[in-house]
Amino acid sequence: MNSIHGTRKERGFDPRFAPLPLNATATMAQMNFSTFLIRIADALENNKGLELAYLLSPREAHSKSVVKEFRNPTKQSLSYYEGSMESPWDEIAIQYVLVVSHCGKDRAIEAFKEHCSLVKYFANNSGWTLPALFSILRDLRDLACDADLQAQQNGQGGTANMEEAARIISKGFSNCVTDRQSPYGESRKWGVYYIVGLILKCYFRVCGTYIIGKEYTTRHRRKPGYSAAIGVPTISPSEDLHFPSAQNNADFAKVTYRYYIGMLGFLSEDYVKSEQELTLAFYNCHTDARRNQE
Repeated sequence: MNSIHGTRKERGFDPRFAPLPLNATATMAQMNFSTFLIRIADALENNKGLELAYLLSPREAHSKSVVKEFRNPTKQSLSYYEGSMESPWDEIAIQYVLVVSHCGKDRAIEAFKEHCSLVKYFANNSGWTLPALFSILRDLRDLACDADLQAQQNGQGGTANMEEAARIISKGFSNCVTDRQSPYGESRKWGVYYIVGLILKCYFRVCGTYIIGKEYTTRHRRKPGYSAAIGVPTISPSEDLHFPSAQNNADFAKVTYRYYIGMLGFLSEDYVKSEQELTLAFYNCHTDARRNQE
């Protein structure tokens, strides 16, 4: 799975968002559930956001070994582990086992439903857990895609799961943008641009470019400054000043956001807005990201 945190070559590299060392991921690849709980407890005690993100991803190498000891896990059978660590992390660990178990048995719809429950636990956590929130929301989007594909194979069309994922991710955005109490370095506002980018990706997948452009044009006229058609707030330059940003790890997320807003402008035939946003995205794109620049 690709890293969501960029590379060390990015301007203003922040070590909090660095990928885990290869030897660390190799060590974690084989662990039982008890070791999994110990690792989570250590990440919580030492504010290891990236390690927490890795541990809670159902797509990483360690996930299969964590659930190997459980044949058909249920909430009832896993209730034995309630209270094994500080709440709600014991519940999060149990929920993780259920998600991974469904993934391993190709039950994408069930896995998505269980994964939805994980997001609520991050509503009030401080900014050091943002890598974990990013990972959970990204996995939510991926699981929603798998769930919709499985539903289609079962003769049930539509994109209900991806739409639900977008709504849940929007709640994650609200939890970040309304954080007014955390210190600057721990503010959840660091996650605003990344999460908006995820929401936009969800809706582009749900609606397709033609429908998005058509609905955006109609509703944007009624609510200037807000992408009402797809429920995504636009961030003005004046609002941008209130978010942690300049020359840091948030830059790559800003580029993604500007790109999608530019695409919305193009599809709605607002070519001035489109050119402005796409130009900002292009000139702030990392020089090594040639594919994105093209």
